Amino acid sequence: MTPERPNRPGAPARATSSDPQPAASAADAAALRAQRLERILLALFRSVVREESTDPGLQGVDLVALRLSSEGAEARIGYALEVLRGDGPGAEREAAEALARAAPLLRARLAEVIELPTLPSLTFALERVREVPRAARAGAA
Repeated sequence: MTPERPNRPGAPARATSSDPQPAASAADAAALRAQRLERILLALFRSVVREESTDPGLQGVDLVALRLSSEGAEARIGYALEVLRGDGPGAEREAAEALARAAPLLRARLAEVIELPTLPSLTFALERVREVPRAARAGAA
């Protein structure tokens, strides 16, 4: 074992084996696990909306964010909506209703894929709307 030498003036302190681990490391690890779970849930829900749902009200809906409550009982899902020019408020209402109808399917798929202590309730929040010309949507269909 090498003898301890003092640090140069201005140099950061050296960690020693007797230094305790920062208390924040457990909290940091929990935060990273929560972020990873949020990414997994968002990917799962996006897949279900795109590939399994047949509700026409979900056309133009893109799930863009998911935040779990600290206890995991609630998931707030942000979504973006692409609407035909002039259809704004009606399309926004239709998308919100379609997402509410899709919530049981999303929760069922979640229960099949991941075992969680609590199956979260889902709420949806419109984050942005993008209007597109009618010809653009017709070409994509």
